[in-house]
Amino acid sequence: MSRSMNPMRSRPFTLRNIPRAGRVLSRAEATALATKLLGMVSDRSVGVLIEHAALDLTTIANNKIVGSDDGDELTISFDSKFGSGLPVTIGTNQLDEAMLRRVIEEAKGIETPLPLAEDAEPDDPDDPKYHTYDKREYLPVSLWHDTTISAMDSVRGEVAPQLVEQVKKANLIGAATVGLTARSSLYMYQPGLTAWSQETDCELTMTARTPDGTASGWAGQANRDWSKIDPAAVAAAAIDLANRGKNPVAIEPGHRTAILAPAAVAQIVRLMAPMFDAYQTDHNHTPFSLRSMTGKTNKLGLHVFDPRLLMVSDPADPEGGFPPFFEANTSGGIAGLPLPKMTWVEGGILKNLAYEWWYGLAKGKDWCEQPFSVRLGPMAGTTTSTIEEMIAACKDGIYVSRFSDVSIVDRKTGVMTGMTRDGCFHIKAGKIDRPANNYRFTESPFFVFNKLKMIGVPQRAAFGYTPPQPSDFDNFGAWPPPGRATRWPLAPTIVPPMMIEDFSFTALADAV
Repeated sequence: MSRSMNPMRSRPFTLRNIPRAGRVLSRAEATALATKLLGMVSDRSVGVLIEHAALDLTTIANNKIVGSDDGDELTISFDSKFGSGLPVTIGTNQLDEAMLRRVIEEAKGIETPLPLAEDAEPDDPDDPKYHTYDKREYLPVSLWHDTTISAMDSVRGEVAPQLVEQVKKANLIGAATVGLTARSSLYMYQPGLTAWSQETDCELTMTARTPDGTASGWAGQANRDWSKIDPAAVAAAAIDLANRGKNPVAIEPGHRTAILAPAAVAQIVRLMAPMFDAYQTDHNHTPFSLRSMTGKTNKLGLHVFDPRLLMVSDPADPEGGFPPFFEANTSGGIAGLPLPKMTWVEGGILKNLAYEWWYGLAKGKDWCEQPFSVRLGPMAGTTTSTIEEMIAACKDGIYVSRFSDVSIVDRKTGVMTGMTRDGCFHIKAGKIDRPANNYRFTESPFFVFNKLKMIGVPQRAAFGYTPPQPSDFDNFGAWPPPGRATRWPLAPTIVPPMMIEDFSFTALADAV
């Protein structure tokens, strides 16, 4: 057994030989476990989150299957909603009653009272201001796909060899990650209020590189339903980009028209979630901050993006849905409270910010989570274009298949920097002219999304098996919270291809 007061730094715990019908705990099994745990706790302000995750991960490098991981993790998190102690996370691989009692004792032992101001009184669970916590209606979501569960037994033996054979036949060197996950989450608060979710997810990404190491191509797909993943198409796309990228030419950097594939747009959008934090915004720490003579502290109601853009987070989104409640100890709210659908930007106008529960109470706003999972796309009625149509309309520009190593440079303006990778091409007179050396870029999404020339149909982007760097979020004063912001595959990010005018390519990059 292990314990941690900070679930960000808790180690994974292996779950062995727990009877269950599927890959992860069912609702009945998780409810029984939560009920037993809370029955051992006298403090009725305590809640418990039980998360059980299964993982089937296969990695390929140098045209060989080099690794596999059949992860099976159970995490039990306790929290108290009324300031009586810090969050506590416990992991155990034994669920007999003696061990569960020890879990409770361990949790009590590391609970640290929060300091109170000299004139403050401890919070009272019976205070009317907390009654709203008991009003819990969850959006219906459909995140579970039996096709993904079935594939967890066959992907390694069938798909991985197919990918290797496909890239070897093209006389290229391949690397790939094929992963499928299943997760059940149950949060129970002492009076019996329960939040439940069960989800599957999967992602396949592949890089193909020429033997001389001078050109590479990348492609990927992500979906909660494995039957929607096309491994052969992913490999073919990566191979095609690698072959077309041979003998790249150094083309002068500068402000150029850029056509960004969804994988490139997603690398920018995924770092924007903390920028929507209402408290940080009102205290002049984000690009949405505003200092005016009227006392207004944020840009709510003002134009921030091109008027064709819509940005939403919806737990019930068929492609980008997520569990419809706050997880334990995450940014934005009390564990188990429902998550609403949020419209962040509509017609280019900032409509909402993310209010943590305490700040929402203070400001009379509904609380919500930062947009870790987001859909960015065109407003209804907007004309959309394919990447091919964007290229045909471009007189001189750069096509970017994806960005890598993107990080935030300035938290107040949102300026980011990163590099183009695995498919960068010069466009001339409406056609791909030649492969280009990679670039470093320096841009703010608030400039990029106001220089929009053409926009395509949104699709979920794949990221590859690379967790977000803590420094990306440290710029906003905190580690990324556990859960949707850090687990893999990354929270669904659904974005369109875009044609951007005067994109800032600041230097040539020594990258392939």
